[in-house]
Amino acid sequence: MPETDNRIYSVSEITTGIKNLLEMHFKNVKVTGEISNFRPASSGHWYFQLKDRDATVSIVMFKSRAFRVPFTPKDGDKVIISGSMSVYAPRGGYQIIAETMSLSGTGDILAMLEQRKRHYESLGYFDSSRKKEIPRFPRKVGIITSDTGAAIRDILHVLNRRNKSVNLVIFPTLVQGDRAGEMIAKRIGQAQRMTDLDVLIVTRGGGSLEDLLPFSEEQVIEALYTCSIPTISAVGHEIDNALSDYVADRRAPTPSAAAEIVSVSYEEIYSAVRSYREEMSRIISHTIALAKSELKQYDITTMHEGVARRIKDIRLLTDDLHTRQIQYIETKMTSVKRDLLLYKETLDALSPFHVLERGYSIVTDRKEGKTITSSAFLSKGEDVSIVFKKGSADAQITNITRPQKET
Repeated sequence: MPETDNRIYSVSEITTGIKNLLEMHFKNVKVTGEISNFRPASSGHWYFQLKDRDATVSIVMFKSRAFRVPFTPKDGDKVIISGSMSVYAPRGGYQIIAETMSLSGTGDILAMLEQRKRHYESLGYFDSSRKKEIPRFPRKVGIITSDTGAAIRDILHVLNRRNKSVNLVIFPTLVQGDRAGEMIAKRIGQAQRMTDLDVLIVTRGGGSLEDLLPFSEEQVIEALYTCSIPTISAVGHEIDNALSDYVADRRAPTPSAAAEIVSVSYEEIYSAVRSYREEMSRIISHTIALAKSELKQYDITTMHEGVARRIKDIRLLTDDLHTRQIQYIETKMTSVKRDLLLYKETLDALSPFHVLERGYSIVTDRKEGKTITSSAFLSKGEDVSIVFKKGSADAQITNITRPQKET
């Protein structure tokens, strides 16, 4: 196209000429920069911008190429794009059609962070057993962040909407750069010296991997580990991660989420109060009804009826006991009579007087009264007594026949 041309071009002709020039001279280019305004479409295509300090260029990566990228891009990532320049005629703007994408300079950082993570994990710094519970209704909350950043604005917005009664103490600090880690650790130490803080939030907004590095510094990890206040780490966006997330007592995906954790909304409080009031009303009503029921037992009519029933029960019990006692006595007497008759018959059978009825008699020594059962115990002239069935007689022994010895 000549440098001096009096021809009048249409917009399409100018755009086509620029398109041809760009696409001819920038067929295969590599560009490095920081991702911003990343917008993945429902179709699977990626649309975003690549920027540096002085300029911005639009990038399109179609689905067929995007699925080959081994990571999920996010705003703030520093990447290297390879592709071709293109002009989108309807808007008259140029863009790069990306073919490949890789992270720029993050490999060493990721390796260092992974090594540091494994080290502190082996020391037990991330164990769930040592993590403290976050209070349900904290009264005073400390926030360690940049006092001019988006994180503090998000937190204040959430608290203003949900619960204005939460008192805040802001510990301003650098959140990126070489001195940020040291300052964050120092602010954690300062917060710990405040005895009335209920929760401590360590936070910042999103950024690149390098921007988030201070929250993975060893001095920050140590400060969080030794902090006696329950801590929440809310670094970056939901897909961001820092080692502070692992050592803190709780991780929040965003600064706004951390604000929601430490602030029970007024609606929740009112709902809980209503629930408690209804439950208390139900308990009180039940208690009153129970008391009335118990009190009814002590009115005159109820007591009279109760006493009458009791007397009736006692009478029935007395009659029953009387009947059972009579039955017991009768049964006992019958048993005793039967035993006495048996004893009498036994005694009669054994009585020597029963033998006398058959014509036998009993001879006893008159001096000693001993029964004489053998003539061997007698001597001539001895006085004896003879007992018959009826009556007795005294006699004197005149003749004795001795019993023969057994052979």
